[in-house]
Amino acid sequence: MTGSEAENIRVFLANRVFTLVYGITLQEWLRLLFKHRLAIDPRYWPRAMFMSGTSVLNSLLRRHENSTYGLKVVDVKIKPPVFILGHWRSGTTHLHNLLAVDRQFAYPSAYQVCNPHTFLSMERYSRLVFVSPKTRMIDNMSFGPEVPLEDEFATCGTLRSPYLGWVFPQAADHYERYLTFRGVPEEEIAEWKAALLLFCKKLTWKYDRPLLLKSPPHTCRIGLLLDMFPDARFIHIYRNPYTVFQSTKQQYCRTLRTMTLQSVDLQHL
Repeated sequence: MTGSEAENIRVFLANRVFTLVYGITLQEWLRLLFKHRLAIDPRYWPRAMFMSGTSVLNSLLRRHENSTYGLKVVDVKIKPPVFILGHWRSGTTHLHNLLAVDRQFAYPSAYQVCNPHTFLSMERYSRLVFVSPKTRMIDNMSFGPEVPLEDEFATCGTLRSPYLGWVFPQAADHYERYLTFRGVPEEEIAEWKAALLLFCKKLTWKYDRPLLLKSPPHTCRIGLLLDMFPDARFIHIYRNPYTVFQSTKQQYCRTLRTMTLQSVDLQHL
């Protein structure tokens, strides 16, 4: 098989089977399914079956990780993090990649944010299990398990992320509330905070350096982030809004193909 043929297979699987939220546990997956009353379109059943299988495995591996590393990370003190803020397609990924070269910082990798429950135990196998196109399908930037990626994916298992609107786009309006968390019950906010905090503790235990974090939704959550990290620093990047709008439309459609479990009218979105 040639390299181009292998890449074509990876692209096909990314569009039909794989997803960036494959790291959720069985409990989280069942909560998500029943929240949406199993409303999965038949064409996306292969993706749902893939997520069902990985969720069972993740639940088992999570127990191992908790027993091995739980006591080691529980009391970790997180150094003041740096948050890169900005709207999607404003250049946040490029800035994240540039700053990540500075070894005074640590950053969450694609494998880590996709596998927040198990990465301390399983990251050594990331090249074997992280099957994806070699470039991002939204902009042709290099992609792989080791590249910096948005920590927002690490909190998707809480069901408190706008990114789940890509998975169940017919309920996208419901998930938009988790951009700002305005009007969201305190217990849901606490659940999201706990997930992000544990993820950051794991990264800090592993690297013992200040974290460099980038997720566009954080632009709407500065108050929440300061509650969690009072000494956090922020970098805001912006770009011509007309260019951002056109680019974001394209990104949304392409990302939807790689994550959704439902067909949706893109014109309506």
